[in-house]
Amino acid sequence: MLVSAVIALKPAEIATIHADQGRAMNDIFLGWVQARDAALSAELHQGSEIRPYTVSDLRGASPAGSSRVLHPEKTLWWRITTLQERLSRLLLEHILPALPDHILLGEGQDPHRLDITACHTSPSSHPWANVITYEELTQSRLMAARKPRTARTIEFVTPTVFRSKQRILPFPLPELVVNQWVNKWNNFAPIQFPAGMQAFAAESLAVSRYVLRSHTVRQFGGYLLGFTGRVTYIALEEDAYWQRAFQTLTDFAFYCGTGAKTSFGLGQTRPINLNRAKIIQKDPGAG
Repeated sequence: MLVSAVIALKPAEIATIHADQGRAMNDIFLGWVQARDAALSAELHQGSEIRPYTVSDLRGASPAGSSRVLHPEKTLWWRITTLQERLSRLLLEHILPALPDHILLGEGQDPHRLDITACHTSPSSHPWANVITYEELTQSRLMAARKPRTARTIEFVTPTVFRSKQRILPFPLPELVVNQWVNKWNNFAPIQFPAGMQAFAAESLAVSRYVLRSHTVRQFGGYLLGFTGRVTYIALEEDAYWQRAFQTLTDFAFYCGTGAKTSFGLGQTRPINLNRAKIIQKDPGAG
């Protein structure tokens, strides 16, 4: 099961915090997991680098250089996604129904209080929320009777970082993007994609258009070079199976994110449909 939960937050008072809250939000989520399933929490801490969840940074706060300004009249939000059945069940059945009244951000004796005002798991209440099974996802794309589309536009909403052969690559090459999605899918989905998916991405996917902006990400004790923006990928090979597989993975990207450090807010990703353009322009996290 794939879960994307969005938690609405309202600051208790005007405050200025550091712009990067990804690690803090990750720690809060893992604390909730620890309180309800210590064994699973230990697995998350000691498992592989391919994590079965993503956690966004604090979204919606007004930027102010390297800081963000919190205001009681402005609702913020925070997104958690889960890719593994056990963790998804824990989130849906135990964590979300028993959310605390507030969370605390900031170190020291005077942390900043953010009240939890709502929790969304449906796209009808928030465009970044949803719950779907792997079976439903594959049936809607991989097993669809209609002819698959040859192109798909992907939006990288928060800075996205790729590492390849000891280098940072600030551009979403098709093989880098698809290989990362396939690795996550094959780790957690009940249906595996064959190794030929990587070859298809390298040989038969191309970038047809893009609007990207580079970002220097000041996190984790150093600097990472990433990017945000939109890229349209097009399949050059007329193979219905591989095209459907690619479409399935682009839908999966909404939950698994893209690139490195997706558990700290980087790589928040979503596929773009033309009929959703107006919704995307009004995304509450766009600012």
